[in-house]
Amino acid sequence: LTVRAGEFYALLGPNGAGKTSLIDAVQIALIGAHGHFLQFNTQQSLHKDSRTVRDYALGSMRSGEAESGVMSRKREEALSYITLVFEGARPQDVVSAGICIHSKASERGHRTMGMYVLPGVRLEQGSHLESTQPGYFSPIDWNVFEAGIRDMAKKAGREPTITVHPEAYLKELLHSIQGKGPSINHDVFLRALAQSLRLKGVRSVNDFIRENLVDAKPIDRQGTLRHIKTLQELSERIEEVK
Repeated sequence: LTVRAGEFYALLGPNGAGKTSLIDAVQIALIGAHGHFLQFNTQQSLHKDSRTVRDYALGSMRSGEAESGVMSRKREEALSYITLVFEGARPQDVVSAGICIHSKASERGHRTMGMYVLPGVRLEQGSHLESTQPGYFSPIDWNVFEAGIRDMAKKAGREPTITVHPEAYLKELLHSIQGKGPSINHDVFLRALAQSLRLKGVRSVNDFIRENLVDAKPIDRQGTLRHIKTLQELSERIEEVK
């Protein structure tokens, strides 16, 4: 799936087609599966979705209403790779970034094997797979994958970032994909992303900016008054000189 900057896209399909799963996958890779900021299935308004990254990786689905529904899953264990590739105007302006997670039905949570930001490297689907028998493929072992992407980055003459810490991953990702201008604040980015994933309209632009984009800072009342007084004195001096 290719998404171009500045264009609008719609995901259309019947229930169970995978529309929400695709959005979930993108945000998992985008923020490094940071549990405090994941917004799984946030378009539903009646019930809060209790799905986790583990549930996503195991293909868990709930039939019925909210927590009273029956939970089923497609697999008992999964090694999952989710990779996003960001492209710039020039062929060399490419960044691959993503996450590898291991999940088991017998365990409550998932385990992050690693997160990676690879400037100058374009990962393909085959980069994550190994052949088990003719016509069959499975996710490649993380240690083998890590060695491979380090080699790719070295050949590209770039330094890879490989970590298990979501904050470090996100900061490096934003740094790698941003254009010229001020640095992207990762806290502001996370708030704006969470709002966009709620799939709800913005009633007030001012409220949206204050709540999601602008950091709340206390006003230095005394400092402001001193500044005003200084400007008044400067204005008086200018009049005297005239």
